[in-house]
Amino acid sequence: NSTLTTGATAQGLEWKGGAGYSFFDSPDIRGPKASLAVSYGSMSFDLPVDSSELLGPVSLQGPQLGLVGDLPLRGNFGASFSADFGILTRAAETGFLSGDVTSAGVVRFSVGGYGWIQPKMRVFVGLHAVSASVNFGDATSLRTGTVAFGPDFHFYF
Repeated sequence: NSTLTTGATAQGLEWKGGAGYSFFDSPDIRGPKASLAVSYGSMSFDLPVDSSELLGPVSLQGPQLGLVGDLPLRGNFGASFSADFGILTRAAETGFLSGDVTSAGVVRFSVGGYGWIQPKMRVFVGLHAVSASVNFGDATSLRTGTVAFGPDFHFYF
């Protein structure tokens, strides 16, 4: 087996929707909590077609299982982590075929801090990481990873 690394530039699009249940340690929404979630998402990469490097547009989709934990630290501030794991992830290529997909996976992870800015609104600032992989029957694989730092706004209804 050999590894071929390419410097191709790609555009990506990702969406996810789901629902979950939170286990509260206190009746206060701002208290410690753990949450379990089930969601469905899709991630696509518009890679340029390059048959010499077995490269082309690919999308991954499927259900995901998530875990979130919040721990208040002081006043309106706290720490949070989350992890999502793709289960039964499917992959497909368009305009190009590297081979039969034998497995695919997506993992998301974030860790950081938050501050409540309204009674039911908070801002989270932290490190977000996403890893996606697709393995094809002929020992060819595609792996991509993204790391970002930035804010998220969370609204509670």
